[in-house]
Amino acid sequence: SPVRLQAGVELLQAGKIEEAITRLKEAAEQDPKSVEARYFLGVAFSQNGMWDEALEAYGKTIQLQPNHAEAHVGRGVAFGGKGRLDEAITAYKEALKLKPDYPEAHEFLGDVYARKGLHDEAVAAFQKAIETRPNYPEAYNALGLAYSGKGQLIDAILSFRKAVSLAPTYPEAFNNLGQAYRKHGLLDDAVSAFKTAVEQEPRYAAAYNNLGLMFSEAGLFEQAISAYLNALTHSPTYPEAYAGLGVAYA
Repeated sequence: SPVRLQAGVELLQAGKIEEAITRLKEAAEQDPKSVEARYFLGVAFSQNGMWDEALEAYGKTIQLQPNHAEAHVGRGVAFGGKGRLDEAITAYKEALKLKPDYPEAHEFLGDVYARKGLHDEAVAAFQKAIETRPNYPEAYNALGLAYSGKGQLIDAILSFRKAVSLAPTYPEAFNNLGQAYRKHGLLDDAVSAFKTAVEQEPRYAAAYNNLGLMFSEAGLFEQAISAYLNALTHSPTYPEAYAGLGVAYA
């Protein structure tokens, strides 16, 4: 029923996934031809990491409406969650056949290429995502990582800088920018980027660890120790931070 469907979608948006699944299942049982009930059920299962159930719900969505590009993307996400990367690529390509200017489909396709170590294909996919949505900070961040993977550090730095100019509060992109600066030998810029990352996300253990590494390499061991201890406060089983701490204390 439309009431159950709407209730399910509202619960999903509120992050109440279990309750959303119950409502959306009821909606799908009451109206087996409801494309929306199946699709949002797929979204809810996916958000819960229930990949097999998500694949089934998206599959039924596509049976009811074969040109449902979003359901093909949903299948891609679920296949990716299961580590079935080639099937994820096929699903994203299906979505893009139906809707060539679908920025998320291009970005998610790039993410899978990156997971497979196919950096050239990843770069091309992220560039398509940005062509279809010029203000897309996540795609610029992902593009930066792909360029880093190819060893194109200047391109990586420019991509991360674009990401943080579009989304000034983006700790992951600042951390990635710091790593690219560090590899490029721009140490002051790297420290500044890592510091911004931990200001924006005070529990960001990886950025504290990177800061510790930078300080340690610069011979600033007290600051390095402080950064590593911060990393371990937020991630008590962080092997790199323990290793770094050992070096800094030595």
